[in-house]
Amino acid sequence: MLDRSLTDPVDPRQFDLAWAAGFLDGEGCFGRVRSNARVRGPRWYRVRASATQHGEPGVVPQVLQRLRRALGDMGRIERHSGVDAFKWVAEGDKQVETVVDLLAPFLGERKVAQARDALGAFRAQTRLKGDSVRCVRGHEYSYTALRGGRMKRICRSCDRISERRKRAREGIPPRAFKNVARRYAF
Repeated sequence: MLDRSLTDPVDPRQFDLAWAAGFLDGEGCFGRVRSNARVRGPRWYRVRASATQHGEPGVVPQVLQRLRRALGDMGRIERHSGVDAFKWVAEGDKQVETVVDLLAPFLGERKVAQARDALGAFRAQTRLKGDSVRCVRGHEYSYTALRGGRMKRICRSCDRISERRKRAREGIPPRAFKNVARRYAF
């Protein structure tokens, strides 16, 4: 009797995802990498999924191109450590979670756990950015302005604090109060 699993048509998309999962299971990594230093607060880490391959000098290995295509052109391929080393990288919370969701049915338990641990550690970090209403220090934004080609939210309270610190560093005495009743009481 013929085995039906070998004669049934295979969904090409599922086949590509299964291949990508097998490749990442053996050659890939889900983890966190150190990001740029932050002015205030603890270190910041980025979350990423990656896979490295060596090939011909200056030529991206076909296996990395196939991996990227299998994942819907997600991520990027960059040169890694030498002229023959390349790395596929998907960075950020949303991209890594999408990779895990697509490949979870085919990935091994350890790799899924590695991905979930990396995402959990990334999400547990303390964010230093404000939100759409308040700045980092908790003040409400005063207005928005176009600066450097981008719309930025401006906090007048933080601007005043920065100006006072700058004047103090330069040895300039504080400005006199126009309304003495508003003077700080010590």
